[in-house]
Amino acid sequence: MEALKKVNGWLMHKDMPVALIENGRITDILAEKHLPIYLKNYTDLESWLKTREVDPHRTNSRLLKKYLRLAQGAETDGVLHVNALALTDSFWIKQKDSTLTWENVQFKYNELADI
Repeated sequence: MEALKKVNGWLMHKDMPVALIENGRITDILAEKHLPIYLKNYTDLESWLKTREVDPHRTNSRLLKKYLRLAQGAETDGVLHVNALALTDSFWIKQKDSTLTWENVQFKYNELADI
């Protein structure tokens, strides 16, 4: 996945950096006790992102792809569009040049929350 190779920054738990990401790969664990359980067992960021994808067979996922102008099969690109945030936890990805905080990325403030 090309978009993943452009990810350089941190895996965050709310406002705490828990892992360093360089070129789409986890290169350093900064706070192991706050790392998602999946990544404690497997450090493959791409596989973890796939667990956060919306089921492509759901009607709303098609509306979301259309809104984001994503091609069919680009579910992981959609995940990256929302900083890898999911409704079920507080992990997200922060790019090195980003000034975003947990307050900014929570779905209650996200433009895609209603989709």
